[in-house]
Amino acid sequence: MIVVAQGVINQVCRHWKSFQPARRRLSDFNHGHSLLNSMENPSISSWSSGLLAGLTACTLGLATVPVRAQQPMYRPIPMVSGEVVEDILSPQDIPIGDGGFLRDYRIRLETDDTVMVDLMSDDFDTVVVLLSSDGIAIAENDDRPDGTTNSLLFARIVEGGDYIVRVRAFGEVRGGNFRLKVTRLVPAE
Repeated sequence: MIVVAQGVINQVCRHWKSFQPARRRLSDFNHGHSLLNSMENPSISSWSSGLLAGLTACTLGLATVPVRAQQPMYRPIPMVSGEVVEDILSPQDIPIGDGGFLRDYRIRLETDDTVMVDLMSDDFDTVVVLLSSDGIAIAENDDRPDGTTNSLLFARIVEGGDYIVRVRAFGEVRGGNFRLKVTRLVPAE
């Protein structure tokens, strides 16, 4: 940035000096014009040329500053249907209001898929939520029908696209180890 600005200042100063003979001729022709007369005044001329060069350099320098794209803060972890994800829910995940945390996974599902989302943990009471890409909850489950604190949900996908599988703990438990699996169910023939 500094090298670019210095180069621009040097260029502006060289060009500014090249206009001095033309300014003098105009000054001689229009000797009554105050702006041209002030250009002949060395103290004002050097001050204004320095100011002009500095402003030009700053403007051009700012225009050439590389802009970095911001890293998205929210990046769900990609997952594939049928694979088991073994992971840890921890304070490095997304904090939620009750003192716990959540972790999101992105999965691609097709129109008319029927899916089973199975979330199990020996460390915490699990909650699993299936969300559309725009954040609308499609389905949620806290406890399995068998009475355990693991989660199991079923959902039919109406529109294909990316979905979010959200893992979190119920209550104020901070988390721990878990296993997550999304299975596409195929109708029996």
